[in-house]
Amino acid sequence: MLISPQYRKILEKAHEETSWATTGQMYASLTYKLAQDCQSILDFGAGKQSLAKAINKIDPRKPVFGYDPAIPEISKLPEGMIL
Repeated sequence: MLISPQYRKILEKAHEETSWATTGQMYASLTYKLAQDCQSILDFGAGKQSLAKAINKIDPRKPVFGYDPAIPEISKLPEGMIL
């Protein structure tokens, strides 16, 4: 586990109550440029996955994997990914 259960609850509540975690889209072009030679991108702390959605508009072929311990749907690392 990367975060404590107490901190996970704080993050979950923040995600539910605010528009938090939507700024990734602002960095999509820069992230895409930096990761051009990479096979895929891991967005650690992906929130609502706005970075992945924005990069997908730039290049739908570049896999972007979201991970966020406070979002149940993406709270596990993608298969085969090791930190």
